Amino acid sequence: MNQPPLSDSTSNQPLQNTLQQNAESSTLGGGIQGTQGNNNIQIQGSENQVNNINLTLVLNEKTIEQTKNSEQPIITESGLVIESSGSWVLLQGYFFQTETVRQHQDGTLTVMIPSESSQDDATIQSLRPDRWGQSQLTTFAYRNDGFLVKVEEIEAESRRDSYIWKLTLKPANIEYGGSTFEMSYQERDQTYSADDIANLRGRRILLNDPPKQVIDAKFYRPASANNQMLETLIRGINTPIQVENCVLQPLYSVYKDRPKLFLELARLMAIFSLKAGDVVEQVLELALGPIEQASVHVRFRGRRRKKYVNVEPSIIEIEGDCPLE
Repeated sequence: MNQPPLSDSTSNQPLQNTLQQNAESSTLGGGIQGTQGNNNIQIQGSENQVNNINLTLVLNEKTIEQTKNSEQPIITESGLVIESSGSWVLLQGYFFQTETVRQHQDGTLTVMIPSESSQDDATIQSLRPDRWGQSQLTTFAYRNDGFLVKVEEIEAESRRDSYIWKLTLKPANIEYGGSTFEMSYQERDQTYSADDIANLRGRRILLNDPPKQVIDAKFYRPASANNQMLETLIRGINTPIQVENCVLQPLYSVYKDRPKLFLELARLMAIFSLKAGDVVEQVLELALGPIEQASVHVRFRGRRRKKYVNVEPSIIEIEGDCPLE
């Protein structure tokens, strides 16, 4: 029996008294914005600064109960290292377990998702293009790849008392991993190349290092101008999404009692953010774990986009421990 998909769009009631009691407003990594207290998370960005994205990841009480009551055994945190997200897929802020994912010659994707509940059916149907055939850009991540897509078509086949959903996705025409016009930056005696800034952006996504710095134009001070400029570059200029905070920390508060599931889902979210945040074009390796003393070890290696014919693309490597609480 498959793990029930983590989706439920029929009820957007906030999750009460399950996460942190203080509903502190927070901004999560990769442009994922929300409030930890009610557990509503938004992903915001733009496609070539033209089409706005406003996608919502809703983790409600039923989602948590499905996770806790699944047949997946509880696995202790000690020694657990995840290098694959298995059959999980991230789509418009929801996590599903897939039957197959097929990439066609024209770049479109066919995703087969089994469903055994009316909540799953309603969630998938909500992704349909509108009556004019238009659909908004949405997040997608599977295995070692992630990007922005549009849902072109949704079909369903009934099998006994359940559905098998077939989704056709078209990737947006976006180049990831750095543009030719990326900026370098010099402050005082230190110079940051475009690759250095991409490395800092990746470290924020995976390690919360450097953490988000507040930019307040109302209280401009010459002494802080350099820090504000560097912060702006780390967040990203003309990138598909803004990178503001670590993506691992908020998921841990929800799935800390299921470390294997947490690592698999966090890995998908991280891969999407690393790609759409223009850190790398290709993820070569991403291993999460083990979790020890409320920190998770991270090992990452990825290749940036090749900008010049005679220059090999840079490799970004990041390793360290990310605090989860």
